[in-house]
Amino acid sequence: MNRLLIWVWGTFVGLGSATMFLTTSITMALAVGGSAAACVWLATSKVAADSRRRLEAFVAAARGLPVTHEDPFFVREVQMEAVVHRENARRLVTLRAAFDGLPEGVWVTTADGTVLEHNATLKKLLRGKAELVGRHPREFVDSPELLGAIDAACHGGASLSLEVELAATRLCVQVSPLANAPGSTAVFTLPHA
Repeated sequence: MNRLLIWVWGTFVGLGSATMFLTTSITMALAVGGSAAACVWLATSKVAADSRRRLEAFVAAARGLPVTHEDPFFVREVQMEAVVHRENARRLVTLRAAFDGLPEGVWVTTADGTVLEHNATLKKLLRGKAELVGRHPREFVDSPELLGAIDAACHGGASLSLEVELAATRLCVQVSPLANAPGSTAVFTLPHA
């Protein structure tokens, strides 16, 4: 709320000063500045109140509670957003369970190679190394071949297969660019005996 008051005061002073400069009338400057400040205050208060009502309605709908509002289109829109939110949350839980249940270790990187996600199997294959998300593989991988493959996938769109030793374990790795997004994915498996 303090920022709003500063903004309103700034509007009052700014427009009032500009009017004073143009007309040299203090009364006119106060009137223009006051009108501008009142308009800013009312518009901002309305937007804040609408946002608060929308958030409260969304939270109610997300919890399965009834949404009341004078506009039936607003109610329907909020209810649909809540349904989509719940469905996305359910899908995310399902995908996470499937991702963590894969027998292969997998990580996904951003375009610069930073690990965005990895599954539980990879954590086991790497013998529980420190958290990988948010780190670049060069911080915990001592394999120029793997780092080069990540770079090739992220920037050149090339897929490469190689064998590397990580955490004293020999692993087969398939590094590929992500489909329809910048970045790469790497799939780690134990070599076949």
